[in-house]
Amino acid sequence: MTEKLKILVCGDVESNFDAIFDKVRNLNKKTPFAFLLCVGNFFSDDGNYEAINKYKLGTKTIPIPTYILGPNSKAQEDIYNKLNINETNNEVCPNLNYLGRKGVYTLSSKFTLAYLSGKQAQEGENKEPWQFDKKDVLSVRNGALKNFSNIDDYRGIDFLLTSQWSAGINESEEKDTSKLISFLSLNVKPRYHFCALNDTHFEKLPFRLPAANIRSIEPVSRFISLAKVNNPAKSKFLYAMNIQPLSEMRLTELMMKSTDEIECPYISMDFSTVFNEEKEASNAQFFWGNPNDNNDQNRRRNRNDQHQNKRFKPMIDQDKCWFCLQSPDVDKHLIISIGEHFYLALAKSPVNDYHVLIIPISHIQAVSHLTDELFRELEIFKKSIKKFYESLNMVPVFFERNYMTSHSIVNAVPISHDLEWQIPETLKDKAEEFSLSFETIPKIESPKDLPEKGAYFIVEFGQETQITRSMKHFPINFGRDLVCAEPLLNCEEKVDWKNCKLPVNIEEDLVRKFKEAYKPFDFNDNEDDSD
Repeated sequence: MTEKLKILVCGDVESNFDAIFDKVRNLNKKTPFAFLLCVGNFFSDDGNYEAINKYKLGTKTIPIPTYILGPNSKAQEDIYNKLNINETNNEVCPNLNYLGRKGVYTLSSKFTLAYLSGKQAQEGENKEPWQFDKKDVLSVRNGALKNFSNIDDYRGIDFLLTSQWSAGINESEEKDTSKLISFLSLNVKPRYHFCALNDTHFEKLPFRLPAANIRSIEPVSRFISLAKVNNPAKSKFLYAMNIQPLSEMRLTELMMKSTDEIECPYISMDFSTVFNEEKEASNAQFFWGNPNDNNDQNRRRNRNDQHQNKRFKPMIDQDKCWFCLQSPDVDKHLIISIGEHFYLALAKSPVNDYHVLIIPISHIQAVSHLTDELFRELEIFKKSIKKFYESLNMVPVFFERNYMTSHSIVNAVPISHDLEWQIPETLKDKAEEFSLSFETIPKIESPKDLPEKGAYFIVEFGQETQITRSMKHFPINFGRDLVCAEPLLNCEEKVDWKNCKLPVNIEEDLVRKFKEAYKPFDFNDNEDDSD
């Protein structure tokens, strides 16, 4: 895992090269910084740029890698041309790099930058080379999202760097702002949006960028404007932070709430004024959708209504399924408790003495296929098992694999309460080992919260629920691999159930002991314990 790095961001340099680089050099002596990001005017409008030549010649040096944006005026455009600074010649001098007019760039330190230089061109006017328009904004947005075919896999980016402010941030600073940048921020979901030009240090309270659907995360974003270097008001122009790349962070960290969060300032904005044609609006929505459009909600609502009317017919002959209760092949000596729609059984080749399975009595492929009535009984079983495990000073890990199986099975494996803190890290390690991508989702309250179609693997522990749909080459025994790992049960020899089969008499003895201990918690015998 990548450690946190100390980085710096500064506002308008306006050709005060010695001032900013000397300050960075002094700071870097005390605490090493990884890089410096510059937003706003790097060169001044008065044509004064000769001071950069001593850095180009090497008589003065830039202490750390520094990244700058493009011009914001005709005068600055001329400077870039005179110095031959462009996308193909982006090294201004050692440790000073021009990012470009627009794009997405991932640094070697794994931080991802989305950047947009210049100011927004006015609608109906000819676009100047130092200006941007909606096509540029869509290009940056698409660049950030191009590697994600599934919206649920997109976490956001680390930094959005612009010179101009986004609209909707501060009523007193709306004179020279850009609604296109608001749209861009809403779509690329930056952890930090840095800008300048207004010679103002301003920090908006953190706000959550809305998710596209229930399984997408809502990352927290922070808007920060920085003042000019060495401004007379002594407003803050240099911002230091110690952070970890978003790609290396756990979803639980990204979802962590703070007490000072406010509503997203872009959520109610009408972007039809900048995407004013039907085709443009459609392109702008990509796979996010318009936050003001209720069609997605209506489609989900209709799908949910249809879900309740479904009757799941057996996919195969229940007499030939190992887990259908009416099948002659079911191992009835493993059964612990029978409810109305589910039964509880000792796992075949259990990883420990209290490893059990919650199984539908009739043939249902996955929890996502349950009706609400059946789902309620499943939850009652899980609650009773959780209470039972708690009496043993243990906590449950529940998992279901809807992949290469025809009958739903929810595993319940108890882990020592003292090891509960190890579960998230162990899951992360195992996911990395098998190149799987997990996401944290809200607690499952209904079968509709799970993928209606397609395979998945879901695991629940503590207050956390994580799911993956990275099912290509998915390891069949992943659930057992997780709980058997050294930090948890430390019995990796039991990952493959075929390697640890028990004699029938041992299984019968385990079932008898489980029934006796579980009886006070068995809601099928004690109705008062059903909650």
